[in-house]
Amino acid sequence: VGAKVMAAAVTTGEQASLLATGKLSLVKDGAAVTVDGTAVVGADMQSGNGVVHSIGKVLLPNVVEVAKSSSDFTTLVSAVVKANLVTDLTAAGPFTVFAPTNAAFTKYLGDVNKTFDEVKADKDALAALLKYHVVSGKTMASGITAAAEVDTLFTGNKLTLDKAATGGVTVNGYAVATVDVLAGNGVIHVVDTVLAPGVSAPTTTVAPTTAAAAEANGCAAATMAAAAAALVVRLA
Repeated sequence: VGAKVMAAAVTTGEQASLLATGKLSLVKDGAAVTVDGTAVVGADMQSGNGVVHSIGKVLLPNVVEVAKSSSDFTTLVSAVVKANLVTDLTAAGPFTVFAPTNAAFTKYLGDVNKTFDEVKADKDALAALLKYHVVSGKTMASGITAAAEVDTLFTGNKLTLDKAATGGVTVNGYAVATVDVLAGNGVIHVVDTVLAPGVSAPTTTVAPTTAAAAEANGCAAATMAAAAAALVVRLA
């Protein structure tokens, strides 16, 4: 926090941190203070340039704040804001988020032949699409050892997680580009494809490094476009 705040001066509410996109949630209950749900166990340790309050864990930004801190997720963050999901995804969770990159959204928009503004115009369909990328609970890559279906926040729709023969992780058959990006309320796995219910990577992409292998299959783009269009129609 960019100020000297003694324990006696703490009030319940949000306090901006030095992470430009992050805020700390402070709660004052009598003399007790908690920060992001973690108790302050040692308060008011004076230093030459401020004050230190001791806590029992390392604090991390939530999944939305982590996404905001990266230039690779500006489209995703914009979509989350437009779909009114910020409050949901900054809750305690924990959540496992399969986060599509900007490039993934660019490919998706081409597949469905829509502009981003057109996609954002249907908030319900956009919210459903985004919720399909989120699973309740914190699933680290090491916890994915065999094919398993998991429920998403898009009720009634599941993702298929698997461990590739080469040791990588896949979701709906698509390779996870980066695993285990930790957040205060869960974990993020980065994907190069916008996921849609009923669409999986071709079986030839056993363990791709990116979704580019899926693009090589002649029918993949058409299949994604048809399924995504059907999703929009179904949720409209």
